[in-house]
Amino acid sequence: MTKLAIILCGRNDNHGGAFIDRLKNSLQWNSHLSEKYQVPTEIFFVEYNPPADQPKLGEMDIWPKHKYWETHLIEHQDNSGDFVEFKAKNIALTKVNDDHWVLVTNADILLPESLFANLNRLNNNAFFLAKRLNTRVIARSWQTMMKSVDQYCVKDKIYHRPKLVPHGFYFRLLMVYAKIRLRFYSMSPIILKPGISILIKYQFAACGDFMLAKGELWKKIGFYRENTLSNMHVDSLFLVKVISHEIEINEISDPILHQHHEHNYNFKKPTESMNKMWQELIQALEYVEKTGQILKN
Repeated sequence: MTKLAIILCGRNDNHGGAFIDRLKNSLQWNSHLSEKYQVPTEIFFVEYNPPADQPKLGEMDIWPKHKYWETHLIEHQDNSGDFVEFKAKNIALTKVNDDHWVLVTNADILLPESLFANLNRLNNNAFFLAKRLNTRVIARSWQTMMKSVDQYCVKDKIYHRPKLVPHGFYFRLLMVYAKIRLRFYSMSPIILKPGISILIKYQFAACGDFMLAKGELWKKIGFYRENTLSNMHVDSLFLVKVISHEIEINEISDPILHQHHEHNYNFKKPTESMNKMWQELIQALEYVEKTGQILKN
């Protein structure tokens, strides 16, 4: 039987506002789908350095319970007191079974039905990514939530829908544009800077919200970088490492939905650490494109 392990992390620090509500929505939605399609699913949730002055997430009544859903709560504390996303995810990755599908995602992501319906048809030797859409409405209907989508992470770009343009029309138009853009650059690679041809080919934008592969593939790659200047682009650096191993990379058929929240960074006004992490990403892309060798941490 096909089994799924979902890796999440967080703590009760109200990250982005209404964090517990977003986490609860995500758990309930995804748990419902696992039960509907009878996909045995394990949640590995790492509560990393929980604040001493707040209730622990693991002690709250927010964790679904049914025969197809099992929750593993892992509390980790160190002397830093900081929340370190990719250290937390690496901790969970050491716990999964090699033969399970392992999805590393985030606590505010709603998965599409097609993932659970088609999980047993996916290529066991590939990594899977997903387009990410940003919704401002939480409802029982997927279609209702899709109508409120205003942000689209497609390949290497983030697009914003004009308010007067309906989602359905805009999304179809965007998919056509993305194909034309990719074809144009593939026919004219000379106009691209080194490494960018890889960046525009794969779903790099928000790739950290959905990375799916068998457990043995995760362990073959070697997990995420730790002790970086910031969390920015660490997920993309991992994707470059996957590409350097010449592992097949596909996208699932439908996008994931991300519950809107405020971020503590601004791409239009990047910090010094954000700029340095971007340069690390570009250097990694250039290295893989020029040498064809495996990228190491």
